[in-house]
Amino acid sequence: MARVALLFDFDGTLSPINVPREKAGLSEDMVKALEALSEKYVLGIVSSKDCHFLKKKLPRVVQNLACANGLEITAAGYLVVDELAVEKKQLTEAVLEEARGLGVEVEVKKSLLGFPLGLSIDWGYGREKPVEVSSFLSRVEKLGFYVLEYPGYWFADVYPSRRSKGDAIRVLKALLGLDKVVYFGDSVSDIPAFAEANVAVLVEHEYNRNFTFPRVNYRVGFKDLPRWLLRELDNLA
Repeated sequence: MARVALLFDFDGTLSPINVPREKAGLSEDMVKALEALSEKYVLGIVSSKDCHFLKKKLPRVVQNLACANGLEITAAGYLVVDELAVEKKQLTEAVLEEARGLGVEVEVKKSLLGFPLGLSIDWGYGREKPVEVSSFLSRVEKLGFYVLEYPGYWFADVYPSRRSKGDAIRVLKALLGLDKVVYFGDSVSDIPAFAEANVAVLVEHEYNRNFTFPRVNYRVGFKDLPRWLLRELDNLA
């Protein structure tokens, strides 16, 4: 029997994108849907969030995590960490300290091993990107960091290594012995994952409706996702 995984982005896919970090989480309907699906499918998360955060926010049936845009992966009893992220941890700490002086919200993407894997900068919904943030992102890019910006959004991620969610899916396939992947995402950072998956499902909400996504097999509204999963999944997986 084929081993099929359902892999999800977190922000904007399982959790609302426009809420503070502490209020992020899954609806009761989504938790129930995942619990039902766990009896037949392998479940996992591929997210820009760190593993510490995801472990607190997810139901127990979701055990396989690819965190910080694929820089850290925990699955099948293994913990895999990007080599360059380990080598550059002191430089990442210095970049993090500089970011904290910008006067904007800074989210640390902390490894399960205790060091920073990157950071997210949030200058506020509806605001233009501050000049000092643009300057900071340009400087760290010249230092060899990977800056991931999201058209139409009010935040950016900074990573010490240029991994993608597509890389994360390839590692999860190997660790979990997967035959097929159905991937659910909502942003430009999910495009490499869509390309790597067998089935790509775009989760739509008010912030991404005008963005063109290549190679998407299905589209579903954020609020409709729990019901859609239970009704349609067996027809496509």
